[in-house]
Amino acid sequence: MLAAMLGKAAAVRALAARGANVDHADAMGMTALMMAAHDGNLAIAEALIEGGAALDRAERAQGRTALMWAAGRGHVEVVDALLAKGADTAPADSKGWSALMHAANGGGPAVLTALLNAGADIRHTALDGRDALMVAASIDAHASIETLVAAGAEIDRTDASGQTALMAAAARNGHDSVRLLAARGAEIEKRDANGRTALIIAAAQGHGDAVNALLALGGDIRGTDNEGMTALLAAARTCDTELAETLIAHGADVEHANALGQTAMMLAARDGDADMIEVLVDHDAQVDRTDAAGRTALHHAIQQGQAEAVAFLLRLGADASIRDTGGWRPLALAEAHGHVEIVDLLRAAGASSSESSDVDGSQDASSSGSGSDDSPEASPPGSPPAPGPSSSSAEPSAKRRRL
Repeated sequence: MLAAMLGKAAAVRALAARGANVDHADAMGMTALMMAAHDGNLAIAEALIEGGAALDRAERAQGRTALMWAAGRGHVEVVDALLAKGADTAPADSKGWSALMHAANGGGPAVLTALLNAGADIRHTALDGRDALMVAASIDAHASIETLVAAGAEIDRTDASGQTALMAAAARNGHDSVRLLAARGAEIEKRDANGRTALIIAAAQGHGDAVNALLALGGDIRGTDNEGMTALLAAARTCDTELAETLIAHGADVEHANALGQTAMMLAARDGDADMIEVLVDHDAQVDRTDAAGRTALHHAIQQGQAEAVAFLLRLGADASIRDTGGWRPLALAEAHGHVEIVDLLRAAGASSSESSDVDGSQDASSSGSGSDDSPEASPPGSPPAPGPSSSSAEPSAKRRRL
């Protein structure tokens, strides 16, 4: 193994001829042939192959063979050498990935072609249900996608989460790959297990290029997922006002509400995104609309402690007297949550302690409301469930308004 690591091909041949164990493995189960395949060292690989090295042995950590290592790193000459001596394309590693899937993950079209010509199964799927085409789409490997589609990959196949290669490309902002897959017949309105289309997925990630590509292909701007989320609702949580403007320009409904009755305005308020709120208001979104729990955007901003959003909503004329279904008005809610800065903002805007809730002095905002039909619930409402998958959240943008 040391001779192989040092790149001494002649020494490897000599040692193999004298009976050295060419399949000796390190603590992780890596043999000299696997290392040569990983590094793309053709001379060493050939010397080991000639010396009788086991071609299809798998290392212990990830279950990868020499062919998988070479394929994943794009070492086509080593791949050819292994295939010429009969390396098997069928084995799968601990994730269920075949050599073809590793090649799709960055190995490139030449390696894919070599494996396919050697009989690699293009229909093989990993433990998560993904195939080589989905892997290529997930890294926006345009040329590899072309190679696999031309070889007969099933273009609308779905993985365990119901996602297709087109959705994987959209999640990566692979606009060229989205166009290619659509041109080859991919269904752009297909839905994953959560009911999301490629457009909703792209919007949730803030991927404007993919969104524009899908809109140009006729993506349904008003389509909803299983939680009633549209592309605009998903985009409202990304801090990307340009993306929101694009979706609205293509007909997105600023007043659409998800299954919880929450609008884009409320989601932007939850995230404290004053710029997004401003865009929505500019397109006639209602500031005081209530969700299924009777909460306005102001309630949502208060629940999350978003003082900047609260200040902006108040400047827009948000009604600080509206009670939710639990009886909580904004000031009472802010007091109960201990948001001192927000309490000050609300009082400065005219909200008073007496109008914060319909209770007498014997009860405060967080006490039981059993003594009055108009009293708020015993404890303030917590944050309502954040709609959509966690991947739809994005880090705050530099575009965010500083008030």
